[in-house]
Amino acid sequence: MKVIFLDIDGVLNNLNWFKSEKYREFEIGDSRANFDPTAIELLNKLIQKTDAHIVISSAWRTLYSIKDLEALFIQVGFKGKIIGKTDALQDPSSNNPAPRGYEILQWVKNYQSKRKKPLQYVILDDYNDFLESQKRHTFITDPKIGLTSWLTDQMINFLNNITNDT
Repeated sequence: MKVIFLDIDGVLNNLNWFKSEKYREFEIGDSRANFDPTAIELLNKLIQKTDAHIVISSAWRTLYSIKDLEALFIQVGFKGKIIGKTDALQDPSSNNPAPRGYEILQWVKNYQSKRKKPLQYVILDDYNDFLESQKRHTFITDPKIGLTSWLTDQMINFLNNITNDT
């Protein structure tokens, strides 16, 4: 199975989007305004070309249920499937949130222990707090511009040519 661990802020929205005329067309409080339509189109392309599913790793996972996120994603034109979200872990030594890399590692291990199937994945985020073993799976956006066509093509190539590994 192929999975995209997805952040939202800085990936599916960005500073340029929030300054755009199209953004200003939304009414205040319309949650659809938090999604750049171009980024959603690129995410749909990524899903279509790789048959990957989404696991939410964004901080939004602590604010919304999977059902609510699915409904919101459908409203903005997302055509893929959200299959889960990572757990929000605490760093036991500091009581701060654990780096997302550990949360993703836990999700991957949990998936593989139940299914005994290899997992092919990418991590799509605008911040890099991932483990050394995850670096080749990690694709970082610029929060000013979010998801780009170039980065989308890089992930398509990676997911379609990766061999089984964790």
